[in-house]
Amino acid sequence: MPRVGMPGRARRRATVRAGAALLACSVIGAAMAQAESEPPARFDLAGGGAWVASSTVGQLTLIDGGTAEVAARVAVGPPGRDLRSVQSGTVGYALDRALGTVRRVDPATFVAAPPVAVIEGAPGELAVHPRGDTMYVVDGERGRVAVTDSVSVSVLRGEVQSLAEPVASSVVDGDGRLWALGASTGDLTWFDGTERSERRQAVADPAAAELVVVDGVAAVVERAGRSVRALDGDGSFGDDACLEIDPADPSVKVGGSDGDHRIYVVSGEDGVLRVSDLGSGACGEVAIDVAAPDSDLGTPQEAQDRVFVPDYTRGRVAIVDLDTREVTYTGELVTAGTRFELFDEDGIVFYNDPGSERAGVVRIDGTYAAVEKYDPDQPGNGVEPEDGRDHPPAPDAGEDGSGEGRDEAAAEDEPGADQTPNEPGGSDDPADDPAVADGSGAGDDGVPPDAGGPADPGADPAAGLAPAGGPPGVPGTPPPGGPGGPAPEDTGSRLAIFGPAATEIGDPITLQVRPVDPDDTVSGVRWTFGDGDTGTGTEVDHAWDRAGRFQVTVEGTLGSGGPVATALVTIDVVEPLPDPPEAFFTASATRVRVGDSVTFSNQSRNNPTEWSWTFAGADGPGTSSLPTPPPQRWTSPGTYTVELTVRRGDDEDSFSLAITVDPALPAFPALSAITSTPGGPYDTLTTYQFRADASGPVTSCEWILSRDSLDPTTVGCQVTPTGQGTRLTASVRFPSDSVNLVEVSVTGPGGSDREPLPVVVSTPVRPVPAITVAGATFSGGVYQARTDASVTFTAGVTGDYRVLEWHDDVSGTTVEGPAWSPALSAGRHTITLTAVSDLYGRVPTSVTVDVRQPDTPPEVRALAGPALVFGLGAEARDPETGIVWVEVYAHVIGTCIVDGVETPYDRNFSSTPVGVATAPFDGISPDGTIAETTGPDGTVSVIVTYPFCPQGAEWGPVSFVEVWAVAENGDGVRATSSRVGF
Repeated sequence: MPRVGMPGRARRRATVRAGAALLACSVIGAAMAQAESEPPARFDLAGGGAWVASSTVGQLTLIDGGTAEVAARVAVGPPGRDLRSVQSGTVGYALDRALGTVRRVDPATFVAAPPVAVIEGAPGELAVHPRGDTMYVVDGERGRVAVTDSVSVSVLRGEVQSLAEPVASSVVDGDGRLWALGASTGDLTWFDGTERSERRQAVADPAAAELVVVDGVAAVVERAGRSVRALDGDGSFGDDACLEIDPADPSVKVGGSDGDHRIYVVSGEDGVLRVSDLGSGACGEVAIDVAAPDSDLGTPQEAQDRVFVPDYTRGRVAIVDLDTREVTYTGELVTAGTRFELFDEDGIVFYNDPGSERAGVVRIDGTYAAVEKYDPDQPGNGVEPEDGRDHPPAPDAGEDGSGEGRDEAAAEDEPGADQTPNEPGGSDDPADDPAVADGSGAGDDGVPPDAGGPADPGADPAAGLAPAGGPPGVPGTPPPGGPGGPAPEDTGSRLAIFGPAATEIGDPITLQVRPVDPDDTVSGVRWTFGDGDTGTGTEVDHAWDRAGRFQVTVEGTLGSGGPVATALVTIDVVEPLPDPPEAFFTASATRVRVGDSVTFSNQSRNNPTEWSWTFAGADGPGTSSLPTPPPQRWTSPGTYTVELTVRRGDDEDSFSLAITVDPALPAFPALSAITSTPGGPYDTLTTYQFRADASGPVTSCEWILSRDSLDPTTVGCQVTPTGQGTRLTASVRFPSDSVNLVEVSVTGPGGSDREPLPVVVSTPVRPVPAITVAGATFSGGVYQARTDASVTFTAGVTGDYRVLEWHDDVSGTTVEGPAWSPALSAGRHTITLTAVSDLYGRVPTSVTVDVRQPDTPPEVRALAGPALVFGLGAEARDPETGIVWVEVYAHVIGTCIVDGVETPYDRNFSSTPVGVATAPFDGISPDGTIAETTGPDGTVSVIVTYPFCPQGAEWGPVSFVEVWAVAENGDGVRATSSRVGF
């Protein structure tokens, strides 16, 4: 009967082979010699080996890298499965991606352990990372991570962990930590064994990122940022380097160096290998052509100081020497267009096509050794037997383990085969063995026992080895003179040792010594146990602290002062046998209602390899062979038994729990979250439609508006059945801004539910916009500015608005913001500011700005000379704004003749103008000193006559004349002419 409701010791049906019976010292010697067997077969790889998968035939093949030969073929699944291989040291693991299972292949015996679904229901995106005695299993599609034992794959170390999102990529660094990058959030999660750590949003764009290992350190490659950053053990970023890549290039593949800081990047678009360096941060200094553009390339690998780049398009490998920049190519390894595997083990580069028999070893000079993983016509040839290679038979068994059918020719070649029964080695009676006579303990094969050699791995140290009928206190000791009893006197042995022939490390056994002659006595007994320890007395207990075959010697004095006799035996000490598996599990609940889900946590111990669950009365199949079964439900009330039976080899154990299922509660409606149209922010002017969905029957509902649950207001509830439940709606216009809570309450046959929605309600104010202008002058209701001036418009708005918009009617430009400094072209602009309110719409205001080009000075020149008849003049021109006024300046030196006498003069009008002309220019001024004319192009001519000599005097010679002029245009800009004279 299975254990019910509590753990207990598992039942052991059978463990190991029973050893030979221990009758006396001579019998032990013979038994030990016969029980010794060959060690399990081992392979000796010449230079490193690799396990490769063959999906087509469902096999793993072990390739010797030194000889490029097949060392073993192991069947691991049916043909046609999506099969991959993973390796840790010499151990191979077969990963069935269709079923999500892992099988371990023992490198000593080539036995494939049963497949294990470490994470239930995880086919497809499954990754396995074995490191030492730990294995990480990653369900990338559903974001789960399991930590298990790399030997007993089914032994979970803690619960399966959830990352709550798919895994973009995962790697294990040189310290044995697993790193996983979240595909949606960019979170980093890492496991050091079962210890879990996280860093939220470590990567901004996880869709364009991946993890690589560089010199044993995990690093994040971010394509959008064109960078790679190393990760420290605490999840912080360390050294970084740039990546010379096109972020939009989907053909880029990135690989890290095993023994340096280098990162290798290849692009299929341009066929170029580039190198970055985490040590220096450099990139782009190395760019080597390795393939034609538009090639399908694989991740670059480093081995033997070379970089190996798979070229899937041509079915070959490019081998790059970074020191010389030389590129060597292999021939066609696989059919062109095939995506093959390329990896290194112990510095040897292997290639493999999982879909065909092709595989082999690639050398740095471009040569390669092809290996046929299997015969395509007879794929079963050479496959290892299911129970492995070179398993030793049980003692005294024939080749088939039955104890019969032994090769007679081989028996004749053994020592003693031709001897008569009375000759040494020829008797079937152990008492006739020569070992009895001389006490040496040698067996009938003439080989003395090895005191320190390996123990028989098949011996069962727990088995009683002496036949029944012995003296009290020594179970199984033979009666004197009985079958297998004391040896005859002429054997030379007068002492016999009784006890088991084998034991486990640290497990004490009891040994007794008795005289062969039952009438004799023995005293002064001294024991040596072969491990440096000694003992005294006719009965001793002893335990050994290491495995091996140990020679036990005893000596004692026969009779009273008689001769000293000696006897010896050999004891096999073996590693402790593993405890049998113990079944145990817990349930999330042992009392539930109809339809409730119950989950079960498998907590069985001692490494079971098979699990058998039965769920009496449950929905579905009612059985499971997974370590963790799927959740179970029951549709009828009652008490049901859930039982788990675990097995490992011939050992099994069972455990069960009772699950009580009560009738289901009456259905009651469950509410969804409340939504509104439109959504918040909320105000007192808008009518909102609030909505919630209820699952289950509804008998009544109401909507409630309140503030801090005080003075609630009830709003009518509209109930509309849907295919999935009931929709509850209400039309609400908030009466005031004091409401801060909207609730819906619903009642059904089984109870009620209530869902709240906090709100913030306001009473909005109509916006009033205003504009402040800086950088322009205001005149006559219009702002004046020049094109080279910086004009800034600043908004000042009262009331509620959502956004501010600026618009220039000349350029058609519209921008948002509290201020605007546009570049204004010449002309008249209307600048409009609009306050946009969800409630009041668009509220505008505007200003007008006249913009003109920067002021230019007028053209002006001075006039002088005989043609003016001693007049002085100027000419000014400004077609755009016109001339406002003109001033003429002069310096004149000459003589006047008065009454026949020459009178000199020197007139300098450098500070006071000789004459001034002002607009409008309409002829001769009243004093007659200034003549003005205006030409058709806006040119103004001014002639000034000045009485340098008094009236009635004659003009004498003029020795010096210098004239210049100043003019001002309509913009108030002045210009001075150059000085002229004669």
